[in-house]
Amino acid sequence: MLQQSSDTPVGAGAGVDASTFGGAGADLPFSGTPERYLRISIVLSVAIHAWLYGGFSAIKYFVHGETWMFGWKPVLIALASMVLFARFAYRWIMRLDAQYGSGSGWRLVRCTVKLPEAVHRPKR
Repeated sequence: MLQQSSDTPVGAGAGVDASTFGGAGADLPFSGTPERYLRISIVLSVAIHAWLYGGFSAIKYFVHGETWMFGWKPVLIALASMVLFARFAYRWIMRLDAQYGSGSGWRLVRCTVKLPEAVHRPKR
């Protein structure tokens, strides 16, 4: 039977090491920092909004001949959306890396698992 205690990490003692899941590079520590996450979220937000707004504007201007999307309101809305997206992306990345939050949502519960045994049936 396999038992997992609350203070034993998952896979400990079962012959599983970090290289099992990702080859030789899996035992390297993760190099994420809050500054790096902020930079990533800002760059992604700017890139996504530039791509979407630029593509939309190009289609509206070159295909339909409309210029309303170059006014101050659509640009202001795109900038506000970009700032909000960067903020939410940063919070999401920080929560994913467990650098935000109390940790109360995560529990390692002790459990016992009974594996099925092979049943040998006689041949007919």
